[in-house]
Amino acid sequence: MKNKEEIPPSNPFIYGKIVRGVHFFNRTKEKQKLLKLLRGQSNVLIMGDRRIGKTSLLLECLRQIEEEGTPTFYLNLDPITSATDFVERFGGLFTQQVSFAKRAFLILKAGLQGFRLNMEVQEDGSPTASIQWAGPGKFQRKTIQEVLKLPQELATYQKKKFIVCFDEFQAVQEIEEADFIADMRSSFQHHDQVLYVFMGSEPALLNQLFSSPKEKFFNSSIKLHVGPMPRSEFIPFIQGNFSKRGVVVSEEMAAFICEWAHDIPAHIQHLCASVWDYLDLSIKELNQEVLEKAIEEDVKSRSQLYLQSWQSVGDNKDKRIIHRLAQTKNISVTNPEFCEPLGMNPATVTRRLKKILKRTRGAVIHLRTFGYAFSDPFFEEWVKKEA
Repeated sequence: MKNKEEIPPSNPFIYGKIVRGVHFFNRTKEKQKLLKLLRGQSNVLIMGDRRIGKTSLLLECLRQIEEEGTPTFYLNLDPITSATDFVERFGGLFTQQVSFAKRAFLILKAGLQGFRLNMEVQEDGSPTASIQWAGPGKFQRKTIQEVLKLPQELATYQKKKFIVCFDEFQAVQEIEEADFIADMRSSFQHHDQVLYVFMGSEPALLNQLFSSPKEKFFNSSIKLHVGPMPRSEFIPFIQGNFSKRGVVVSEEMAAFICEWAHDIPAHIQHLCASVWDYLDLSIKELNQEVLEKAIEEDVKSRSQLYLQSWQSVGDNKDKRIIHRLAQTKNISVTNPEFCEPLGMNPATVTRRLKKILKRTRGAVIHLRTFGYAFSDPFFEEWVKKEA
């Protein structure tokens, strides 16, 4: 009888999506601290670099808080650029997650003039409701103020504490209406039934919003910083997963994986997943050559996407700066050693990097606690070799 072809175990490394339940890895201390804050009364500010695992941490904690009976609401502000968009999506949070009768009553009670209450029946027979701007032109500032009261109105009506979470909160600065941030702060400070969580992946921008005495949200929240997980915790995780298919990963090789991925959990998982898929069943130990080939294959598979990202960077001067960033390690972009080969002064380099960051909305680079870095180390590798 012919032996069946050996099939390796399924890939245990997860990236590109929110990690939940049994796949949520460690973060024990941060989870305990965040749960304690969510059970308290003060608003919370969660800061950390992009793809560090903030959203997975928050949603894991919200899952537990929901099980305890506290309603929670989550809204990503990154795609929102206008007050109209915010009002429709913010209002939609509450129209979808409370009972049909209550949502209709409270939307009407709030006096949202110019908004249409949409009522539909889903395939399973359950009713849904949402709000949509139907008035002529832009709505009045008073309407924004009324919508911002909805969480407090609903929480008071239900006699429950609510938790409302804003992800990528720094994007609120992109909303055109001049008084929008002031209205948010003015409204939220009176909400004794609602705890607000503000979260984002641009520490410098969030620090400005919450730490500058000139800003509306100054000193309004307790800060929780989410940093890279210690390698002492991630290395056994890498080794343990590869051992499931009989592959040995030395401590040095696992540490190199963490370093190459900038110690960002999502990037570590991505690299490990790529290596797992590349490995031949005959390979029983991971070495540098295999790792580099796996990276090369992954980068090659995304070359068209990376070419589009490269075109979005800007003009030739912008591209030279990004290429220089890929070629240098641990050198500040304001250091003459970084700037002189470009023929630019530090002020020009910094100004252009800020514009690239804004233009690409963080898809190419982002501002970490130590300075500018690539949002994707695989794209960084592509820039080094192809750009």
